[in-house]
Amino acid sequence: MLKPGQHNSLVSLIVEDGAHHYDLRGEHPADTESVRELDGLHIKRWIAEAHERQREQKRMVRERILRAEFA
Repeated sequence: MLKPGQHNSLVSLIVEDGAHHYDLRGEHPADTESVRELDGLHIKRWIAEAHERQREQKRMVRERILRAEFA
């Protein structure tokens, strides 16, 4: 069993009134709002982290180009 904090990308959810697979399936009218809210929060965070990595990579490329131009 993995402990919280062992893996930055691993998320453990405790789903109230749900099953062990509840957050893995598509939306259903019987879903509780808490599960979909948790899913949404994590998805937004993952997207924001991906955008930040992308911005950092672009910044590094620009710096390398500038260094090469002035070398």
